[in-house]
Order: sequence, then structure tokens, then C-alpha cells
Amino acid sequence: MLEAYSSDDLIKILPYVFTFGATLILLAYQIVSYYHYRDSLLRDFCVYLFSQTCYLSLAIWMLLVFENYAESSQILLIVRESLEILTYFFYLIYTTNAIGFDNKKHKLLRTIIKATLITMLIYLPLQIFVIYGLETSNIYIFIGIRLLIFALAVLMFWQSFKIKNNIILTYIRSATMIYFFFGVASFTSMFFDIQKYHMVPYHFILIGVITDLIIFR
Repeated sequence: MLEAYSSDDLIKILPYVFTFGATLILLAYQIVSYYHYRDSLLRDFCVYLFSQTCYLSLAIWMLLVFENYAESSQILLIVRESLEILTYFFYLIYTTNAIGFDNKKHKLLRTIIKATLITMLIYLPLQIFVIYGLETSNIYIFIGIRLLIFALAVLMFWQSFKIKNNIILTYIRSATMIYFFFGVASFTSMFFDIQKYHMVPYHFILIGVITDLIIFR
């Protein structure tokens, strides 16, 4: 099966496969840890890893079958986009709970986080309505939801410096900063031709994910 693909195609797929393997191994380890300790943060982390695994599974399958996402059906693209947003959704829940923002001191931030989570959930059926109901592209809400996530990441990172003497926060802050950096790189690369470098925008996200997994291993 792999012989039908060029070296350029395989170079695009391999980062997904590598990240999928690392995520799956860490998920198995964290599930065992949660079974023993029943910690809510471990549970949140497992849910995030599971959503990431589901997304990567579909992404790899689509790349193997269609070689290019544009060649796949609209419904598959919607499912893929939904799984990606859900991955960000559960990652945000995990990092928010891990940081442990005080509800009184950071009331505005907690409100913004909740509003963002709700917006992400609304986006899932909204993209279906835009594509099938209005019969138009969802590119504007696609870009908008990512800008919203990036803006929230900056706000959370800035607010996190107000919390002192939190060892866990130090790791989360580093991981989130790296994740955010590669997220911005991924978003920016959408407006440039990076195909000639055998890359796609999500490759930058995969680098952030791998770094994130190493930090939280």
C-alpha cells in the first residue's frame, strides 16, 4: 500500500504517524495512572489524549486514502475539523483545571474561558449549517475560532504569572507557550505556499503536541 505513495506523500504523513504513536503510548500510561490514583487532572489529560488520538487516526486514514484532504468528502472534512476543535476544547479544560485559577481573583478570566468553550461547542453544529444550510464556505468562522483560541491562550499565559509558588504551573506555562508558538506558526503558514517544503500547516501543531507530550510525560 505504501508503495503507491511518493516520498513527498510519505513525508507529509509520517509526522502524523509519529505523533499518533507517542500520543497512544502516553494515553495508555495515563489511563493506568488514573486507574490507580483516580485523580481528576489525570482524567482530564486522558480525555484530551483520547480526542487527540481520534483526530490523528482520522487524519492519517484520510491522508492514506485520499492523499489530499481536498479530495475527501465534505462530511469527512467536517468530522476532521470537529475532532480538531474538540482536541483544543479538552486541552483548554485540562490546562485551566491544572492551573487552578481562583474564581474570585480571576473572575473575568474564568468567564472568558467559559465563553470560549461554549463558542467552540457552538462552532461544531454551526459549520454544518454554514456548509449545508447556506451552501457556502466556513473559512471565516474557521479562521475566527482559531483567532479566538490564540487570544485566549495569550490571556491565560499573561494571567498565569499572577499565580505564585505553583510547580505544576511552571510546566503548564512552558508547554502552553510552546504549543501557542507552533499554533501561531501553523495559522500563519496557511497564507503561504509551504507545500514545496513537503509540509502542511498542521505539521507545526504536531511539533507543539510532541513537545507538550514530552513535558507532561
